Amino acid sequence: MNHHNEHLFRYWGKADSSYPGVSLAQRYGVTWSRRNDDHTDWGSGEMPNRCLSSATACLYGITEAAILAAGYATAIGFIHTGKPLSFVYDIADLFKFETVVPVAFQVASQKPVNPEQMVR
Repeated sequence: MNHHNEHLFRYWGKADSSYPGVSLAQRYGVTWSRRNDDHTDWGSGEMPNRCLSSATACLYGITEAAILAAGYATAIGFIHTGKPLSFVYDIADLFKFETVVPVAFQVASQKPVNPEQMVR
């Protein structure tokens, strides 16, 4: 498990601050085992993972646009390094766990036919 996935696991497993003692998965009645995506078979992934991947992709796009508009380089990360979008990941992580992660679980709880569209 890489550093990013360990962080997600700790977040999803910890209590939701809005609901003390309850994880986000429990709060929304979603069964979740771990962060796991099969990029070769997108539709086979667990609903929360598909929702999270779609939501973070949107967040990364918005973050990249803001970084470029401000005139900064997207590759110069502080926490994430060695990737063309390292700075994007650094900035997005500041907002991800308070924004897109709860939305991903909320959408996953509804079991939509097209979760990617609903997340956006």
